[in-house]
Amino acid sequence: MNLAKQSQEFGLTTGKQKLATFLTFINDVDGMGLDVAKGLVFPTAFYWDTDEDTRAWTRRWQQKSGFKRAPSVVQALTYVSVSHYLNAVKAAGSFDGDKATKAMSDLPIGSKLIKNARVRPEDGRVIMDLALVQVKTPQESKAPYDYYKVLSTIPGDEAFVSLADSACPRVKKS
Repeated sequence: MNLAKQSQEFGLTTGKQKLATFLTFINDVDGMGLDVAKGLVFPTAFYWDTDEDTRAWTRRWQQKSGFKRAPSVVQALTYVSVSHYLNAVKAAGSFDGDKATKAMSDLPIGSKLIKNARVRPEDGRVIMDLALVQVKTPQESKAPYDYYKVLSTIPGDEAFVSLADSACPRVKKS
């Protein structure tokens, strides 16, 4: 947040330069305000206003949680990961860690909140598509939490470290 504020203060965002971050949450954008955050570019696995599935889940989340704000990527991914784990335990018929882990790799991540997601069995990393988003200007935003425009989709196999480049000790190198 401070980086975005200082970049604006020093005029770094007035030219052709774009400010890009790796990890930004919707509550960060909300805290900065669109005047400060406008133009910021970053990847995200979840945006509440992506499609009707994410909007419907957001409405249910707001009703159950009592929060009126938009859920962050962390809240959505927590829901997805716990749901996937519970489905894996059910499929494995056991809470045993090895059996549940294998089932998590064998089962598709059947969530409409994240796209093309799977657990890579070789290292347990979740591979999923990411959206490259840009924060809207105050004039572009038409509703509460209408903060992002999707610039492109980054396929999961390009967004995450490949097995060949992985430093994970679980990955067997040939």
